[in-house]
Amino acid sequence: MGKERRESIRIPMRFEVSTELGWAGYDGDLSINGLRLSGYSPLRFSPVIHVRIPLPGTPGPLEIQARIKRYFVSDEGVQTAATFETLDFDSELAIAKAIDDQLAAEG
Repeated sequence: MGKERRESIRIPMRFEVSTELGWAGYDGDLSINGLRLSGYSPLRFSPVIHVRIPLPGTPGPLEIQARIKRYFVSDEGVQTAATFETLDFDSELAIAKAIDDQLAAEG
């Protein structure tokens, strides 16, 4: 089975990904550099995806472009690893704060 290679701190998250039919929800995790989606099919392959990330303390979800780096299979099924393409300073700060807040809550 494939193994996740990222080493950065991650938090679980539910994302919405733009598809030809609208927005579809996927579970996964978020890091400061990118995200992992569980169950996103390689058959939908597009090297760039548009993702909505719901973060506490923001007026609405962040809409971010991400580039798919690889697909792999884990015990949970097909996984997709993607890195952020364009991330402005405020979005990066909001993601870092969400990660820090979740880690602090977990204690």
